[in-house]
Amino acid sequence: MTQQLRATQIASLAGMIIVLLLAFGLDRALLFVMEENSITFLPSYPVLWAYPVANLVLAISLLVLFWLVAVKSERSKLVAAIFLGVGALMLFAPLIYFTAAFANLKVIDYLMPEKLLYHTGAFIAAIGLLALILPKHGTANF
Repeated sequence: MTQQLRATQIASLAGMIIVLLLAFGLDRALLFVMEENSITFLPSYPVLWAYPVANLVLAISLLVLFWLVAVKSERSKLVAAIFLGVGALMLFAPLIYFTAAFANLKVIDYLMPEKLLYHTGAFIAAIGLLALILPKHGTANF
């Protein structure tokens, strides 16, 4: 039996892609701010506020994504497995990099543990895992 994707499940997958693009863009913006600051040698407010604002924006977007996947949309093991697979692949990318077959990939530069994209992969894996193990709507006894 094949499982047909509904609009809320497609929205969850689109939200994952949007959050990943947001994390990548924030990483690039932080790199740009650091490079500009190193050229001018002037301590400025954009440098001081860049990291907290980027982390706050990313945290809010990940919370909205979790709400969309775990609360608002219909539960789907396929969507949860996709979230878990994408997140786990992003988490283990630094380990995969040291194998001979993937040694020349430049993707590892964006998936180092100090990057926001790496942390976003961890949260996406956690969202997928929670979507798999949490009970469906209306079945929890609180």
